[in-house]
Amino acid sequence: ARLLNCAILALIAWTLYERLHARVPGWMCAALVGGFLSTPLTQQVTGSLFVENFVAAMLFGSILLLRIHLKDRRSVYFLACAFLAGMAAASKLGAWAYIAPLFVIVVFLVKPQHLSRAAPLLIIVGGFPYWEAWLRTQNPFFPMFNAWFRSPYFHQAANFTNPRYLTRLSTTTWYDITFHSRRFIEGLDGSMGVFFFVLVPLCIVGWRQRWPRTGKILLGVSIVGCILTYLGQSYLRYLYPALPMFTLLGGI
Repeated sequence: ARLLNCAILALIAWTLYERLHARVPGWMCAALVGGFLSTPLTQQVTGSLFVENFVAAMLFGSILLLRIHLKDRRSVYFLACAFLAGMAAASKLGAWAYIAPLFVIVVFLVKPQHLSRAAPLLIIVGGFPYWEAWLRTQNPFFPMFNAWFRSPYFHQAANFTNPRYLTRLSTTTWYDITFHSRRFIEGLDGSMGVFFFVLVPLCIVGWRQRWPRTGKILLGVSIVGCILTYLGQSYLRYLYPALPMFTLLGGI
């Protein structure tokens, strides 16, 4: 299982390098992918059995398949995009924070007939564990959101949250999660590394109207996904799925 987690990280790195190599010189590909791999947070989720690498791979692959569909217009690529997004949603509730902005973008870019075919696939694949939880416990997000979905197996009528990670979003948040990381994860200061502390603001400042559509999608999904995640729980590991997106965004 640990080797599989490492293999999924290798798949993310290979995909990143291959996509970056189409846009920037080889030395820059190596620098960007190396920056992603050297991030302490990357090493944490890979050196354990956390599911974040799998979720990141599914979300990243979903966006890349959407890009292929927008160029090729064949429905099979968009169905695969919906399938991978559903796999991410079925694996972790937090994946919906990234799927939600992706779905909004898709509504404006994809033909209605393709969307009508892919939406049921996303609901079936991504919703399966939630339907099962509802049947078994009367709460589709058990033990989360028990204040809204009262389950007889969880007597506290409250939404399950970790009070340690309920930090408000502020103008210093980006600095804090980088240099005061222990407030956002069970780890030391600097757990986020400095690579993304520099790269993400550069991506935002460097936005141009002439960017390829992939870059605009990556920027929207990653920024909105991180904000929604942080507002739910200001926990550093939950931001990990956005790191491959930011890395490719740096190349764009």
